[in-house]
Amino acid sequence: MIYNLISKFIVVFLVFGINLSLNSNNCYINSITVDQNNKIVAGGFYNAADSSNFGSNVNFAIARYNADGTLDMTFNPTGGQPGIVTTAISVGTNQANNIDQSNSIINGIAIDSQNRIVAAGYLEQIESLITTTGSSTMNYFAVARYNEDGSLDATFNPTGLISGVPGIALTNIASSDIATSLVLDANDNIIVAGYTYNTNNASTEVAIVKYLESGILDSTFNPTGLNSGQAGVVVTNATANPNETFSGLLNIANSVTLDSHNRILIGGYADINTEVEILVIRYNSDGSIDTTFNPTGLNSGFPGAVITTLSDDYSAYITGSAIKTETIDAVEKIIVVGTASIRDNNVDTNDVIVVRYNDDGTLDSTFNPGGTINPFTPGIVLTTIETTAGLNVSGFATDLVLDTSDSSNIKTVVSGYTLTTVSLLTALEVQSAIIETEAAAFLTLRYNQDGSLDLTFNAPTGYVITNIENGSNSSGFQSDARANSIVLDQDANIVVGGGALNDSFYNNFAIARYNTDGVLDTTNFNPAGAQPGVVITDINNGIVAQASIFQGSTVPEIPQLGRIDMTPDEIAQISSSFIGFRSPVILSPDPYALLETPEAVVEGTAHPKSIINIVVNDDMHTNVTADYLGNWSVRLNNLSQNRNAIYAFSIDPISKLKFTSNILYLYSANQEQDIGRFELEIISPENNSTLFNNNILITGRGQPDSSIAIFLDDRPLGTIEISDRGVWEYNLSDLSDGNHNFRVNDSLDDGISKNINFVLDTSSAIAPEIIEPENNLHANQDSLIISGIARANSTLTLKINDKNIDNVIVNSRGKWQVKISDFLPGVYKIQAIGKNKTNQTNIYSNIVNITISQEENKRNIDKRHIEVFLNGQHIQNIKSNQENINENSNSLSVNIPQDRIIKTKPESTNELHFLSHGNEDQSYVIGRKTLDLK
Repeated sequence: MIYNLISKFIVVFLVFGINLSLNSNNCYINSITVDQNNKIVAGGFYNAADSSNFGSNVNFAIARYNADGTLDMTFNPTGGQPGIVTTAISVGTNQANNIDQSNSIINGIAIDSQNRIVAAGYLEQIESLITTTGSSTMNYFAVARYNEDGSLDATFNPTGLISGVPGIALTNIASSDIATSLVLDANDNIIVAGYTYNTNNASTEVAIVKYLESGILDSTFNPTGLNSGQAGVVVTNATANPNETFSGLLNIANSVTLDSHNRILIGGYADINTEVEILVIRYNSDGSIDTTFNPTGLNSGFPGAVITTLSDDYSAYITGSAIKTETIDAVEKIIVVGTASIRDNNVDTNDVIVVRYNDDGTLDSTFNPGGTINPFTPGIVLTTIETTAGLNVSGFATDLVLDTSDSSNIKTVVSGYTLTTVSLLTALEVQSAIIETEAAAFLTLRYNQDGSLDLTFNAPTGYVITNIENGSNSSGFQSDARANSIVLDQDANIVVGGGALNDSFYNNFAIARYNTDGVLDTTNFNPAGAQPGVVITDINNGIVAQASIFQGSTVPEIPQLGRIDMTPDEIAQISSSFIGFRSPVILSPDPYALLETPEAVVEGTAHPKSIINIVVNDDMHTNVTADYLGNWSVRLNNLSQNRNAIYAFSIDPISKLKFTSNILYLYSANQEQDIGRFELEIISPENNSTLFNNNILITGRGQPDSSIAIFLDDRPLGTIEISDRGVWEYNLSDLSDGNHNFRVNDSLDDGISKNINFVLDTSSAIAPEIIEPENNLHANQDSLIISGIARANSTLTLKINDKNIDNVIVNSRGKWQVKISDFLPGVYKIQAIGKNKTNQTNIYSNIVNITISQEENKRNIDKRHIEVFLNGQHIQNIKSNQENINENSNSLSVNIPQDRIIKTKPESTNELHFLSHGNEDQSYVIGRKTLDLK
């Protein structure tokens, strides 16, 4: 969850304004959950800015932890920091598109039924203005879905609509869109809530976007595009009362949930007569306002919305940070937590506020019954936080989770933080002066079902304050740790995530776990850490160690890390699986761009100094060599007058494997043509296909910004909008087996239509097929990616040399992939085995035979340019004129990032590789060493 009003608009700007500087290591948890394996998944952001990383400053960041608090090395196992994934998101990613900066932040995270990670937040893209001075900013709702291994799920928004990257979906509502929370329904559809800025009335309005499981907008959600202008998106200004001249300036959704009837509830805040109050709105499943919720519009003047205020004794800013529903005695209730900022005698204090509503939107009188607890109003509880020294401090609530282990007393567990203003004596200037700073600490509270504090939780207070130790604080400033999200693990332990400021004034991921009694779990969660019960993760932290490239038999020492073992025979051993050959990627121009002339400049990235082959409409067009940074550019001439399918591929000179880029579609026309017209077409699936999965994504092209009518078996399904790039998608689901016809009509023309026929067969015994690697492959790396196709959503058994190696899950598109490591030299037979859906008998794939060899390859090595890799990821470039290389002793100094070192298990090893460039400008491994850290 994002911060409440006070911290969102003050603290976050402090964090971004001060700490997100160049070359900083700044990361923060905004949302936390637990997956099906009881692993902790934390999402937030990481500041990746540096002078060499143009166009992306703040990235999505996800970390997955084992139950003991260690990073899960099976998550992004070959990444720079196994256990952590960072994703840079941008609509345009190069200088030609004038993108100055792209910031993407996760504010909500969830686990779907297939244990995939769904992350939602927003993209802020800052673009230079060419014709004027200054820059413009455009925000998007951003959603990414990751497979269980941390890779982006390419079946989510598979065409990369708007984002340009399968696995990521972007939605723009207005110029400033912020997604704050998400929830998944029973079908893994994704509902994302937040707010957008309406320039027409200068107000911020609640925004909800619903995506289908496939990653496209749900056209049945607000199908007419009322207020929002697009189906799949809802925009609401709950305080814009048509009977009054006043229009609310703030309508913020901080949290979203679903009730038992699949209705959508948002919790947040709105301004009423210059005061900010808690806002709750309920929507029907189709996106319309549920007018049975507060049907008279009491306080809000808006049926379907509830505004909650405190009594006139308070001048309050009350923000709702999180919302959930609970069932008590078979009656559904709605509970909201937040923060009340109260001014009393010109002193501002902040208290935790908890409000519970009945199903009709009225306050629940069984919560704080009789109004015996502050603020003495049934249905509302205010909690003032007091330290052990008896000092009242400000308390902020950010998230809640329900503990349903005792059905007779469902408890509400709340996360947040305390904030204390501290006076410090400083002598930084000529004269000493008193300055004020703020100290913050994690805060966790637990309430009984009746609204009273549960005094058995961290007895006898009902809440616990935890100072996070993140460095020595030698600078004299106080610790600053703020919890943003809370979850219960499968053992009912309480897991709280947020950020903690370190000595360098940068934030790190911070997680604390408590036992059910409110005491830090120091026994089972990071028990050997600097602060048992708490885990701090600093993304991209580094230490310096010494290593050597040598030709003799001496075994060098690495101070503080142990020994590096390498024999002369290992020198020049080829192992491209460790150096991570980079597949080419096309970055520009934009997908589906319309060109006024039959030529285009195509740019992208690839493995440094690799040869990039460009294919246009299945014909080899040209080739170009990437520079030492991996950048490449090529001008294409004589493009087709209609659609051009362009992709790039390169061959790894070591493994001889082919690496292929994304496909770029461009449309070209002669000047005499009307370049504003596009031919209506259906791109996928192909005509007369046989499909085996009843969740079918239909994609196509058409006239930009127009609408088309769609039909299934001559039955009208409605109309859909074609994007401004001429792309359209439609998701078919729950079809019966048999023959089907899908048709689209151009409603803006004279009845132009296109159609495809397909056969749906979900019951057939579909044999799995291994596509990669090819049969009789001869490879000299010790790991391979094996991929293929099979029946959608099925499970395969992978056998190597007739031994069961792994179980593989086939995705909803019928594709599967697995990486197998540690092959020894030899001959291997690979086969996949599936099950007949009807009788569960085995169905066998084709057999693929491969030969693995690890032959020495003597190359002409140039030590003037050396690249260093740790555990398969690039960590440093070294040139002979740098201080850290010694030509006489063949030794060099290497900066080894500490978080990339695997040291969680005694048997763990770390592999260090040295990559140089031969006389053919190709890349070769010239050294491989093992670091044993025990």
